[in-house]
Order: sequence, then C-alpha cells, then structure tokens
Amino acid sequence: AVTGSLAWDNVDPGADIDYLIVTEPNRLWVTRWLVAALGRVAQRNGVSLCANYMVSTRALVLAERNLYGAYELARMIPIAGLGMYRRLRRANSWAFAYLPNAVEIARPPMGVPRAAPGRALVGIARLGARILRSPVGSVLERLEMTYRIRKRARLGIEEGEASYGVDWYKAHTSGHRQRALAAFGDRLRDL
Repeated sequence: AVTGSLAWDNVDPGADIDYLIVTEPNRLWVTRWLVAALGRVAQRNGVSLCANYMVSTRALVLAERNLYGAYELARMIPIAGLGMYRRLRRANSWAFAYLPNAVEIARPPMGVPRAAPGRALVGIARLGARILRSPVGSVLERLEMTYRIRKRARLGIEEGEASYGVDWYKAHTSGHRQRALAAFGDRLRDL
C-alpha cells in the first residue's frame, strides 16, 4: 500500500514514494533486500521508492498505536492485495478510536489497464518464489536479517522511530512521526 505524502495527495517536489508491504512469515528480510534492489533501479530513473514499513502476516497488529499510526492506516492506498489490506485494517481496529469516521476501506487506484506479463517473466517469478520458499530461502532470510540488524546497530540506526525484528521492519529514521505529532500538539495548544 502506498503511504505517506502520496497517499495524502500532498507531495512535495523531490519527495519519495513511501509504502507498506506485508510478507509471508520468515521472508520479510529477503523481501526487504529485493525491494531495496528495486529501489536502486528506480532511483536510476529518478524515482525514489521507500519501503519504510514491512510486516509479516504474523505481525499485522501494529505495535505503535497513536494518532500518526491511525492516519497512516486510514490514508494508505492499496496497490495490490486488497484482501490483505482489509485484514490489516481489521487487525488494527484500535485506529478507529482515533479516527471514528475513517471507516471506508480504500479501493485500489483505477488506472490504465496494464498488459499482462509475458510468459518468460511469469516463469522467472514462479521459479524465484519456489527458490525463496525452499530451505535456500530460509538460509538467505537468516543471513540477511542478521547482517542488516547488525549493520544498523553498528551505524546507530536503531535509534528513534526505527524498529527491526523477525516479523517487522520499520525504517522511520528521520523522526517524521515525532515532528508531525509535535506540530499537531502545538496547533491544539494554540486553539
């Protein structure tokens, strides 16, 4: 699902495209690596992709329950997996306490129909999925998770809003949530 400023239709020039991804259990870190590789390719074409929140299906209930998280859930726009989007919204019904009128479930964006992928691409995708669901994928998952978490700890990235674990990856390192909630609090005090 697209999140952040694009989901809010409030994009600044040069903004990145934030999104949330739900993965199978025990494949979050391999997925994160693949998405990061896709992001590097997109960056070459001037598009900045930011998978800043990833959870496995075992972690659909988001740990951080506040107004900012409620807005992210309410405003996200699913681009694939509408059923999973609905499961995520149901698992986080706490958000309705913050935004009781945000009950309408978003629909995927309507756009120009895309051509179906070619047979070769479908075959490669199926082969990749089979490999990643095998014991080889399990080894890659453990190696990638261990490497990335250690690297982030060594660089001090675990501070702030960022959080990492077996079933979640939250790369909120810029402190945006804290700034947004502080600005909201300031406006309330001014009123």
